[in-house]
Amino acid sequence: MSKTKLNSKKEPKPVQAEENYRQLVDHISSGVVVYDAVRGGEDFVIKDINRAAEKIEKVARDAVVGRSVLEVFPGVREFGLLDVFQRVWRTGKPEHHAISLYRDERISGWKENYVYKSPAGDVVAVYDDVTMSKVLEGRLQVSEDAKQVAELKYRAMLDEMNESYFEIDPAGNFTLFNDSLCRYLGYTREEMQDMNYKAYIPQEEWHTAVKASSGAFTLGKPTILQLLTNIRKDGQRIFVEYSIFPLRNEKGQIIGLRGLGRDVTERVVAENQIVRSKNLLQSVLDADPDWVYVKDDQHRFLMVNRTFSVSFDLEPQELIGKQDTELFPKEWCLGNPAKGIRGFHAEDDEVFRGQEVRRSGEVIKWKDGTSHIFDMVKAPLRDHSGAIYGVLVYRHDVTEERKYEKELKDSYDNLQKAFIGAVDALAATSEKRDPYTAGHQRRVSQLATAIAFKIGLPSAQIEGVKVAALIHDIGKIGVPSDILSKPGRLSSVEYSIVRTHPEVAYDILRSIDFPWPIAVIILQHHERMNGTGYPHGIPGERITIEARIIAVADVVEAMASHRPYRPSTGIEAALQEVKENKGVLYDVSVVDACLDLFDEGFQFA
Repeated sequence: MSKTKLNSKKEPKPVQAEENYRQLVDHISSGVVVYDAVRGGEDFVIKDINRAAEKIEKVARDAVVGRSVLEVFPGVREFGLLDVFQRVWRTGKPEHHAISLYRDERISGWKENYVYKSPAGDVVAVYDDVTMSKVLEGRLQVSEDAKQVAELKYRAMLDEMNESYFEIDPAGNFTLFNDSLCRYLGYTREEMQDMNYKAYIPQEEWHTAVKASSGAFTLGKPTILQLLTNIRKDGQRIFVEYSIFPLRNEKGQIIGLRGLGRDVTERVVAENQIVRSKNLLQSVLDADPDWVYVKDDQHRFLMVNRTFSVSFDLEPQELIGKQDTELFPKEWCLGNPAKGIRGFHAEDDEVFRGQEVRRSGEVIKWKDGTSHIFDMVKAPLRDHSGAIYGVLVYRHDVTEERKYEKELKDSYDNLQKAFIGAVDALAATSEKRDPYTAGHQRRVSQLATAIAFKIGLPSAQIEGVKVAALIHDIGKIGVPSDILSKPGRLSSVEYSIVRTHPEVAYDILRSIDFPWPIAVIILQHHERMNGTGYPHGIPGERITIEARIIAVADVVEAMASHRPYRPSTGIEAALQEVKENKGVLYDVSVVDACLDLFDEGFQFA
């Protein structure tokens, strides 16, 4: 390979390199423990441990990382390995710690260690548990004279093992077993004598057990780590990983099988729980009618729900590992500044920097040619350490919602037009009956709306004030026109007829389904704060705020305008009227707002 090609090769990302290292270390069969020297090399703290070491030492990584080697392995000093650690740390020269027996209150076994110092200054121990090899070697090498003593030692060592050990004859009956097998299965030694292995293996797994054994028995090939279910004496089921080896006599002939077993029930239960949780999560995602998927930093799909995959006529598993550019147009993924397209990848990069991205109104065309509108959220997914490993994408299809919203808006607009037309018709009706007050209702509505806005009413209430004021004199259609247009003073009888117009209006409007209490507002617009108004003489807060606003606007506009029975008194006199009777006839806050409006330059249009 040329130098140019070598230089053009991308350097692996640090995170990827660390992941590759972790996978490599976790898949080797030797135990690996990384130590950090503390107190000048007097002690060493466990920094990391691989899966093989977890199995050999019967510990969990999270339970030992950060703890002293003297605490986790109290026999390490007597074992002689602590001295090796200290020399390697001081000199930097690797050392081989020959096969020796390690023992403490928790574990024991024969181990062979290779210790070196890493470039980072860590002390690394790579080792193998050679207990079984040592036992078997010792068994073969003892002399005939020492065979009985060796047999006792051999059995004692087997009984100290946490793993179960057994030997069976061709029929599957036990010829030798250790105490661990008895503990695993809950039987006494007497009960285990001459027991057949099928007694504790479920019948549905007999075929699997026979198949695992046949290779070792007939071909002499070992079967490593075969997972089988065992039934304890109390009926409880446990999961055990077995390694099966041929058992030979002095002539090398296979006379049975020997095996090692490790109880992995906790691990299997945890793995099954993970699988169940993953299946549950997938089921929940598949039930979601919206698009849900997860991408990695290479924009590859890690997980997708069925709604998303079906949109592309694919099964979810067919999408796993694909890049988004295989589904979406490249310019959508990579971006196109000329078209104003930012691109999915730019958004993903933001998410990997810890930000959440939201976007609405995104239009995506499906394979069938239909266009769909989506609201989108992208959020970071983090592992147990807080590192971001993926982008969770949720796209909500709002196509039908937007269509419905448009139809609803169009319908509302049409209703508004029809409603406004009806209100204008009502206003025109009353003004035709009283030509001298033509435009009065419109001007009252203009001032009343401004007052309502000034005192801070909600927009819906302001709209109600506007509409009520536009037709507040609709009741005058019940007053004879000669009274409405009479140039002189009205008699008491005529005035009493005029005073009926709020109730006439109420009778006309109460059956109409307005969005506001229009009929009540108009009924009360001649009521006064001290209870001297009409038609019912109700006081103060019992009068709706809308009616109190229209009352002030009505008085100001009427006094400032010409009437058949009198000339205009002018706007100043009108404002003086409401100012003098503020708190007596008229609402204080309404009058103050009205006066402020005219001070600010309000004029009737």
